[in-house]
Amino acid sequence: ERYFRRKHMLSWDLFLHNANCVKQYDQFFEQGRNCIGDLGHNTIEKVNATLRMMAYGVLADFIDNNLTMGKSTSILCVKKFAKAVVEVFEQSI
Repeated sequence: ERYFRRKHMLSWDLFLHNANCVKQYDQFFEQGRNCIGDLGHNTIEKVNATLRMMAYGVLADFIDNNLTMGKSTSILCVKKFAKAVVEVFEQSI
């Protein structure tokens, strides 16, 4: 918890709440399998990559090197995350 809060500047509970809300809104954030049956990225990895790109302005290439997530996937994560956050949390503003 302490390491996560220091690294991401938010609590683990808040991170999980946001990740679960986004996953319920869009099935893209659920872990799936590709055409040969290998597991893809899970919700935590997708949301973590998205928040890192948004918070630090990191290019998708950096995410690719550290999380083994392709550039197109990481960019799609940011787009879908932004849309989901607006749709899910706009009533609470």
